[in-house]
Amino acid sequence: MMGHRKNRKPLPKLRVETIANDAPGTSYEDCNLPPQAAKYLCWGLTSQTQCRYTTPSNDFIHFSAVQGVTPFPASEQLLSLWTAQLGECGLVTNTINSYLTVLKSLHIQLGLSTEPFGNHRLQRIIRGINRFHRKPNQKECLLIPRGLLVRIISLLDAPDPRDGNLYGTFCVAHTGFLWACEITRTTNDLIHGHAEFAQWILTRSCIQLEEDQLLLTLPSSKMDPCRKGVTITLSAASDAACRITAMWHLYELCPGWTPLALLFARPLGDGPGSEAYTREYLVQHLRELLGQLGVRRASSGFSF
Repeated sequence: MMGHRKNRKPLPKLRVETIANDAPGTSYEDCNLPPQAAKYLCWGLTSQTQCRYTTPSNDFIHFSAVQGVTPFPASEQLLSLWTAQLGECGLVTNTINSYLTVLKSLHIQLGLSTEPFGNHRLQRIIRGINRFHRKPNQKECLLIPRGLLVRIISLLDAPDPRDGNLYGTFCVAHTGFLWACEITRTTNDLIHGHAEFAQWILTRSCIQLEEDQLLLTLPSSKMDPCRKGVTITLSAASDAACRITAMWHLYELCPGWTPLALLFARPLGDGPGSEAYTREYLVQHLRELLGQLGVRRASSGFSF
């Protein structure tokens, strides 16, 4: 056994470095642990997770500075005041809870007490924010199941470029769980020629079509704040809502587009501002199609 230990290679010397950003708890020095343990503690969080720490931690540090107090360790009073401030700024309770989760994780990283985060009064404050800022008679988002989607598609005129774009939009959005902001753009984007919209909105380069599947690359998403891009596979379907069929049909209707062209577009001559494929344009046509099917339920929006 002694001979075996002598033949082992020595541990490499560790450098004190930042893993992802300058938020507290993301560097070896912040952890107050021996270097060997601190290294694995910092690597216990993925780079994407640490990237999402930046906004909440910086906001809390700035808020603490304005209050003239030390941010870490956070007291119950400071957390309660910060939570109330987030509510006043219009953040929804899910976002507030995620911000508090980030701070709790930073306390764990720094070896500080997490007791204030389990305080029942803090959770009651969050419930109070939700009740106080809830809009009266707020309309719910109308869920569109696959059966209803197939009925909507049956009303579209396939050879028409406008309906061809709507057909592709509905099918891909339904399967890819896409937000409207990922497939539409505002008139302001068009006027000012914002080139950076391709970092957020789906373009032709985000689609790779094959016979039995579609590879969809999301340039950015809620779970990918660093905008590294995530590729998901959408398989073919046997009904009218097949996304593969819809996209091949759209490519045949509108060939020759550049890779950075918006994935779905509004045909020229389709009313004022026809180049802008906006959320309002999409919702308007979806309401009209639902009205033809006798679905006239009031709602704030739609979810596939």
